[in-house]
Amino acid sequence: MFHYDRGSRSGKVARELLGNYVGLAQCDGYDAYEQFERMKGIMLFGCRAHARRKFTEALDENRALATQALYHIGKLYKVESEADKAELSIEERKEKRIRESYPVILEFEKWMQDAYLKVLPKSRTGKAIEYTFSLLPRLS
Repeated sequence: MFHYDRGSRSGKVARELLGNYVGLAQCDGYDAYEQFERMKGIMLFGCRAHARRKFTEALDENRALATQALYHIGKLYKVESEADKAELSIEERKEKRIRESYPVILEFEKWMQDAYLKVLPKSRTGKAIEYTFSLLPRLS
């Protein structure tokens, strides 16, 4: 679903839109959504494509590090693609994610911690790492 409210992405608009909703809500890292992490009955999850886009934008600035990040994200996409092709059940997909994706997530988290020390925080690469790292709970 896409909702346009005269260009506003305020927390007020998000609250009005969700109303008494209970369940899962996918969002990017925009601050207006943080309020829902404290609300009972709503679980936020992130969009890996948003994180991936940040690293794609950093390719011109630091090709080596951005490519490494995209490699890690690609490994996670591959797990999902394989699960789709195999038409796995929800439970089988969960087990595959635990077995294959979770170690990649941990590896990527460690990579981001190490890579962040090699970049300027205000650089595109630094911002991509910071953005992705801050959303790890939602992305995991």
